[in-house]
Amino acid sequence: MWNNSLKYELIDLNNKEHTNALFLLMDNYMRDPMGSEKPLSEDLFDKMKEGLKKQNNYVGVLLKHHSQYVGLANCFYAFSTFKAARLLNIHDFIVLKSQRGYGLGHQLMKAVKEVASKNSCCKITLEVRTDNPVAQNLYLSEGFDKTDPEYLFWQNNIL
Repeated sequence: MWNNSLKYELIDLNNKEHTNALFLLMDNYMRDPMGSEKPLSEDLFDKMKEGLKKQNNYVGVLLKHHSQYVGLANCFYAFSTFKAARLLNIHDFIVLKSQRGYGLGHQLMKAVKEVASKNSCCKITLEVRTDNPVAQNLYLSEGFDKTDPEYLFWQNNIL
């Protein structure tokens, strides 16, 4: 049922329909317990959108069911020095809360894998919270695994 009515689109940040979908999906994600549990402000979204426009390594993947956008993967190309090849990092992976449980995460990941393959990426990377077993199970079922040795995700807040 879903497969015949699903398609993916690469985000065009100059397309109003795409930016509206980006806002809706990012707001949904930010309101989630795995996000900040706060709504996305228009001001932050405008900064986000303008910042993404400046990134020549950004690729956004929207999953659409009929006329509704139901999923989003914000990704960035990087370079693997160990493999001397391009890679794709998933920074945000979102399925609308109201649409979860129908296999849409698998369909969105399929689209991301297709983008990575078409762009000669050697691998796809992502970060996942330790307290998010639902996402971890999705990623494991899609062939992702912990690194060996396992890495920690560290940060140093500048702003």
